[in-house]
Formats: sequence, C-alpha cells, structure tokens
Amino acid sequence: MARFKGYSSVATCLSLDHACKPQKTFSPIGLGTILIFVVVGPIVVDSEVSPVVTLTAAIGVCLLMWGISRLGLAQANAAQRKTYQKAIDLAPREGRIDEEGIHIEFQGGFTVLHWNYYTDLRTVDGAIALYKDGTLEDCFSVGMFAEPGDWDIARKIIQESVPARLQSNGSPNPDSAAPS
Repeated sequence: MARFKGYSSVATCLSLDHACKPQKTFSPIGLGTILIFVVVGPIVVDSEVSPVVTLTAAIGVCLLMWGISRLGLAQANAAQRKTYQKAIDLAPREGRIDEEGIHIEFQGGFTVLHWNYYTDLRTVDGAIALYKDGTLEDCFSVGMFAEPGDWDIARKIIQESVPARLQSNGSPNPDSAAPS
C-alpha cells in the first residue's frame, strides 16, 4: 500500500499526456496545404502570373496554414489545462493505492476505483498516466508521495494491475493483449 496526497501538477500531467500521444504521419493542415497546391498549381502555371507573385502567394498560404494550426493547438492546450486545473481546485484529495485499486478520500466522500476500470497506462520517469478508453483519467507523480519508497510501491502496483496497451511513444505495446 502507498499513500498519496493531492494531484500531479498540471504541467506534469499534460506533458505526460502529450508526450505519450501517437505521432501523426500527416497533419490535416499539411494535407490541406498540399491539396490547395495540387488544385491551384496547374491553374497558376498556365496563367500569365509572374513567378515572384506565385512564390509569394505559395509562401503566404503555407504561413497562413501553419498559423492556423498553431492557434488551434494553443487553444486546445489552454482548454485542457483549464479543465484539469478546475478538477484540482474542485476537490482536494488524498488516498492510497493497493492491489484492490485507488482509494480516494475527498471532501464529503470516499471512492474506490478498481483496476479493471482503467484500460491503459503510460509512463515516463517520475509519472504515470491512467487512461480509460483513450481518455486521460488520472495522473500520479513522485511528488504526491511523502513517505520514502511509496512512489516505487505505487508504481509497481499500478504497472502490475493495469495493462500498458500503448508504449510511451504511443505505438502499440507488443506485450499486451488487444483491448476487449
């Protein structure tokens, strides 16, 4: 059994979640940019527009698409950060991790989240994220455990109790069975 108090920091939890997401081969914005060039390119080449204007327009489209993707990513990160921070502010908690599950005590209540609730876990040095059907449900980090050795105990219990369906880089874990 290992006792914990509080939550992982917002930064730790979100960076773990982002680091463990599968990397996309192509972004929708990149594919959209290529599609624009494929459709508009032949028209521009056949027209009498100067190469300088064409190149300037192409660079402008690329910068516009890049800017739109960065803005969307920043807004998504801000929304995720705000949601996680609200959850932390709403319910201070403490509890314990044992072979049965995660026992959480919070203002006005107590709950046990059994290990079969979680469908996946992802780990990096000093932190573990628990997922339910691809959605981040909880995150534990070394700073949540006051007693020496409790983090190691908790990490071992979690890793033995929740199958890692994905590796830390987001690719399938060959050692785990497919989700049922």
